[in-house]
Amino acid sequence: MKTTIAIAAALAAGASTQMFAANPVSYAKEGTITFALTAHGQSSVSTSATVQDAGNWSQGPKFYKTVDTKVTQATILQCIGETLYGSPTFFSSKAKLVLVQGELSGFFNISPDLAAAFPNSPTNTPPDWDGTWTVTDPNASTVIANGPNSTYVRLATGRHFEPVPTNYATAGEFPPGHFEPWGQIFVKDVGNTHGVGAVDVTYFFKLSVHECYDCFYLNSFVSDASFAFKSSTTGGKVGPAPCCSTPTDTTSSLTGNGTDSYYLSLSFDDSQQNPYLNPNDENLYLGTPGIIADFGGGIDGTTPDDLPYVDSIISNLGQPAPYLARFTLNGICTYKWTLKKLNASDDYPDFIGTANYTANGYGFIALVCQLMTGTATIAEANVANGLSDVLWYDDWYGYDEGLDYPNTSPTPYNVPASLTHHDYTGANGW
Repeated sequence: MKTTIAIAAALAAGASTQMFAANPVSYAKEGTITFALTAHGQSSVSTSATVQDAGNWSQGPKFYKTVDTKVTQATILQCIGETLYGSPTFFSSKAKLVLVQGELSGFFNISPDLAAAFPNSPTNTPPDWDGTWTVTDPNASTVIANGPNSTYVRLATGRHFEPVPTNYATAGEFPPGHFEPWGQIFVKDVGNTHGVGAVDVTYFFKLSVHECYDCFYLNSFVSDASFAFKSSTTGGKVGPAPCCSTPTDTTSSLTGNGTDSYYLSLSFDDSQQNPYLNPNDENLYLGTPGIIADFGGGIDGTTPDDLPYVDSIISNLGQPAPYLARFTLNGICTYKWTLKKLNASDDYPDFIGTANYTANGYGFIALVCQLMTGTATIAEANVANGLSDVLWYDDWYGYDEGLDYPNTSPTPYNVPASLTHHDYTGANGW
């Protein structure tokens, strides 16, 4: 089941979050995602220097040519539109990809209740995620706070996975750096004429961060950052650190700015190889089949040698698939942020800034293998009545149930409510 909501519903949902309830107009963080990629793929294999794809394979083709094509967020929106609604032009020119309830800094952590947030095993066929959540508060808001279902700012603890031992002010706290990036990915379309103002498309994407540092400082990311404590009226000891007592409520009294960097893998897949779009996957299929390069007889583009051999380079086998796209990018994501309150009445500041992702990758787009280079950007803005007010407990995609979620893990990484998977490399090497 995919989540589709109208803009009016998204605005109404904001009344459920304590952070925004006091303001007639509330502000929430949205991150607009843009892509500027170049795909470099084969355009011709030929026996002629001037004619595309001329001749037969048995002639020993001697001429090979490539072509560059652009892949942007508009390309991705066309692919999503074709997959979900049968039309690459379903979304309007005003549509954009947005990260909602996003947390991109390595310095945030999550409460234990939020780490455990996951519905009971689905019983419907196909399954949906409308189960009973294991958190006591079903709102499951990811607002920065110290509530039972929240994210919060966490400074370095000197640990990698284990909590801080007893007899220290931070005893029991887990280290940061196991969850970024966090959030959901939506298409937001204020110009759509089909009544679809926003749709959750998180399951088209797969993200992972590689934790490979094993050092005495931070886990999974590096940072140039400065924090400061400010006086607070929300409880706890206050005073400038380090000369005075550290506030017990460090979240409400913490300000800062910085630049965090981590190694990120990002994949997009609108084909039936994506388990959420695969009718044969009884656990994850959401009811809408992905695009398939159908050559008949159950043969698709992943098994081309199962096709009958045709000597002609132009075989006329199969049909074009211009909106089939599977690709993976790898590179460093750099997030420049400031801790600030999104609303003047907020008790807690949140990270807000811009992430720049420079990546290389590979893919299979429109039936052609591609090598990819380029950039992506997530530009966060404080938006009036933004989609960040959307409660995510009804549907949450991103966590792969087949990956390692050890229930007895000493630190809640790769938890069911995560957008990303963190690949951990232990001290014994790669």
